[in-house]
Amino acid sequence: MLAAALDRLVTRYGPRPVTRLAELIRDPQRAEELAAALESAAARAPHSKIRPKRQRANRVGMAVLKDLRSSDPEKHSVVAEIRRQLISRTILQSMDELRRFAMMHDLSIGKASSRNAAIAPFLKSLSQLSVPEITLLRDAVIQSNVNDRSLDQWRDVIVRSRPSKSDADEATRK
Repeated sequence: MLAAALDRLVTRYGPRPVTRLAELIRDPQRAEELAAALESAAARAPHSKIRPKRQRANRVGMAVLKDLRSSDPEKHSVVAEIRRQLISRTILQSMDELRRFAMMHDLSIGKASSRNAAIAPFLKSLSQLSVPEITLLRDAVIQSNVNDRSLDQWRDVIVRSRPSKSDADEATRK
């Protein structure tokens, strides 16, 4: 991380400031001064409020679940299960799959441009439905996920259709 930051400094300001810093570090009398200046700069710097991506993903759709928790616990449990599977990418792994499923079932994903951004509006749209409707949609998406092995099936067809080396040897002997 420090090396990358130094590379950016060299790219931006040239090698002279970095060379000067190296000279200051080598001078024992200046090293203490430099350390104090660095600590002072670090203390003045604003602390980053950016959360790691994983923590942000864990919060996606939580507002919808919070609203449902007290108003309709049964609906909350079904929507929470769908949310968990969406976050873990067990179902509707891509934005295209999510968008297609939402369109097929008259659900909204808002104007989201990413899959993560689409999850909250999708869950909000789901929460407007009745529990039996949500359960049917959950079962449909899980079933479609189980049956969607088209690439695996094509791979099996391709692998089986290729003649093995022993088959090729037999064909040349005949």
